[in-house]
Amino acid sequence: MKRRSIIPIPLLAGAALLLPSNAATAQYYSFAISVGGGTTAAAHMGIHLGNTDRRRWSLRRGSTEIEVVVGLPIHDRLDGSARPGISFGLNLRTTDANSRLSMGAGFRVSPLASRGTTDWQKVFHIPVAWDPYPLPVRPTVYLGYGRRMVPTDGTGSAHEWRFLVPWPQLQVYLMHTGGFNWT
Repeated sequence: MKRRSIIPIPLLAGAALLLPSNAATAQYYSFAISVGGGTTAAAHMGIHLGNTDRRRWSLRRGSTEIEVVVGLPIHDRLDGSARPGISFGLNLRTTDANSRLSMGAGFRVSPLASRGTTDWQKVFHIPVAWDPYPLPVRPTVYLGYGRRMVPTDGTGSAHEWRFLVPWPQLQVYLMHTGGFNWT
């Protein structure tokens, strides 16, 4: 029952991205895909908060981003096989105006990973990224702490929490209403 109570959090955050921006303080929206970062591929939907007066704020002047991530990990099974799964995540990050480095906090949950897989079920992470504006990419390293199932000595499996080796990721923007769009 606990696992089901966590799943609505990214879904509610994703629904908030669909709200009209004229009454919000949203500066711009973004949509991106990524490879790496602990999943095979992922889709990132972000809303960037800040001052809506573009005469005073440019993309490089700094921003705060709330990002919903839907990932497609490949889960390793106890029998040595693998199967595709799905993960949901949420990141809150801020980008420095001068260095273009961004840092934040977030989590990722894979609800199907607990069913006989040895993969990460929950991960709490710190994404550290560089936004090389005007290029439509964001290289990121995820530093995290996660839980997974590990096989025991023939008695089944147990949960294990541990710090993760940094996971690199490359995110490519498909749409960015603050400047990274081709429409």
